[in-house]
Amino acid sequence: MKIGATRDHALRQFRRVALGEVVTNQNTVEQALERARELLSYLVEHRGECGPDGAGAKQLQNMAVHVTSIEEWVAGAPVDPSNAVRRLRDFSNTIERLKVPSDSARATRNVCLELIESFRFAAEQLDLRRPATTVVPTEQAPGISAAA
Repeated sequence: MKIGATRDHALRQFRRVALGEVVTNQNTVEQALERARELLSYLVEHRGECGPDGAGAKQLQNMAVHVTSIEEWVAGAPVDPSNAVRRLRDFSNTIERLKVPSDSARATRNVCLELIESFRFAAEQLDLRRPATTVVPTEQAPGISAAA
């Protein structure tokens, strides 16, 4: 068995236990994604309250389109959520880099923080759905036949 595969499995088990004990207002991936779409709409409307170096309104709108696609994909009982997990984590990092002056636009800053939380929650929940990597042993133990 590969060490990396064992470590990944142990990390997933730990996350399952840790996330099971976290009390959150987002009980499902679907709720987190729906909330993320609402928060992105707010950010598009209040884009002027963010610094000029961050994501533009068009980029935020594109995120909302991708979130909708991920919602539809989740509803279809996906097999491997790796792409969605990566994309949601990228989105949370992008929103985290937005510069929002905390004194003048407190509501927008709070929306950004909640949006980051929503993206990360959805990504973690989808990551837990990822199937465990199956490792096939390359050698058989002495005395065990393949037909056994």
